[in-house]
Amino acid sequence: MRSYRRWAESLAECVLGILTSSEDSVPVEFLRSVCRELPLGTIVDGEFVESRSVSVQTFTLEPVLELVAVSAEVVAEYSYSLRASSTQKVMMLAGCAGDVFGYAPTLEMVREGGYESNAYLPFFSLRSLNPNVETVLQDLIASTRDS
Repeated sequence: MRSYRRWAESLAECVLGILTSSEDSVPVEFLRSVCRELPLGTIVDGEFVESRSVSVQTFTLEPVLELVAVSAEVVAEYSYSLRASSTQKVMMLAGCAGDVFGYAPTLEMVREGGYESNAYLPFFSLRSLNPNVETVLQDLIASTRDS
């Protein structure tokens, strides 16, 4: 986790350098990086979940950029509410960051079924998905943004 944190902080410093080096740059008032994790078992059941976690990391360069990175293949619907609630000029959602466990579908997708809601599970040695995955992830994301 320390090497990842060092990498993430160096990435933030590079982005900050790029943002502040152009002639029409926006002054960055605040730089923040927050990472939160939950046991993977809160979202899925299957092999090896006890030794793994789901993570969310938020990088903020106020008032310019907010980047939310999730250790899952997040579907586009997650970005809609994030963009609507972001106060930054640019809001980005990145999936597949870190130890990816598979897809993070919405509740509606879970109800409908299909590949992104449950058909992928055997390919990741998983058995079942918590139908409240969207709520769990939204709460985890919010905890990184409200810190």
